Amino acid sequence: MPNSDHAMEIVTSAAVTPEFASINALWNTWQTGHQAQHHATSPPSAANWHHLVASVLQQTLGHVRDAPHCALILATAKGNIANIEEWMANLRQGKNAGQLPELMSDSLNIVGRKFGLGGPCYVVSTACTSGLTALIEARELIASGVVSEVIVVAADTITGFTRDGFKSLKALTQITCRPFDKNRDGLALGSAAAACLLRRFDPGTPPQRTVSVIGWGIAADAMHRTAPDRAAGGLIRAIRSALSMARLEPQSIDAVVLHGTGTRYNDQMEATAMRELFSHRPALSGLKGLIGHTLGAAGLIETLLAGQCLTTGIVPPMVGLQLTEYPDLNLVMQPGPARPIKHLLKTASGFGGLNAAVILAHTVPP
Repeated sequence: MPNSDHAMEIVTSAAVTPEFASINALWNTWQTGHQAQHHATSPPSAANWHHLVASVLQQTLGHVRDAPHCALILATAKGNIANIEEWMANLRQGKNAGQLPELMSDSLNIVGRKFGLGGPCYVVSTACTSGLTALIEARELIASGVVSEVIVVAADTITGFTRDGFKSLKALTQITCRPFDKNRDGLALGSAAAACLLRRFDPGTPPQRTVSVIGWGIAADAMHRTAPDRAAGGLIRAIRSALSMARLEPQSIDAVVLHGTGTRYNDQMEATAMRELFSHRPALSGLKGLIGHTLGAAGLIETLLAGQCLTTGIVPPMVGLQLTEYPDLNLVMQPGPARPIKHLLKTASGFGGLNAAVILAHTVPP
């Protein structure tokens, strides 16, 4: 049974990308190990930020039980940056640019008022850890007694500004994303939105779903503006904090869904953390080879899909991995049969040395 002092139940979840219309479509494709083709030189998939956000919110809002005491948190790295890019382009061209595009908090307040959500309403932006940070913020709000439920929505879409930034760092793949592969050459960017509704786990009532977040941790290594700590100090501290909160030993983790960007520094850092913490070598996987790196949305959309691993017992392959650089780690390379999974770890890392980790468990033991 999860630690009921900290358990936070995932009641419902939704996810959408330009290529996948639902979380089930994503899950079904991930299980096959299908390799998507993300090219650094190609324009990003067309995606309207507001459309993606509206799509996942529509699938989530109907499950709210106590709207006056429900909070709304948006996780994003860049927000609706396409509107700002267009506004700035008009200015440079001497056109009538009109008013500065609305802030993300303004958009959230409009949604909150429309659906009668009376709890706090705000934006979390902690680079590529935003999705996991927002989940942790949601739990803290519930634990404080301020709210009884929280909707977390995470979204980012890729535009020229974002793509050019990663190109300047020489971080983009020229072919396709291959995390932990000997021949990897960088990350691929993707657009996505995800949303979920969270409540405090109540062992006295039947759960709406079978996944709870039972432990979490955040740590910063502050080693570099963009590169991670080679010794994985921040990520190791975040994972240890999550284990401590969940009252688990490292050997209790059966599987890990890694951040897995496909860049040399990130993959090496995560491999170092896995070696140091988990001598029993849990199953390791990830899906950025399928949907690309969705920035602020990545932590949430990948956590929701990790929940599918937990409930089905299936750990899909690390998409894009063909020739592992880390044979000492248990990186999943082929689809396999279901296996017992009691506890699953999800990690995320971001610019500025940010690191976050959450642990998922069955709400009720099978």
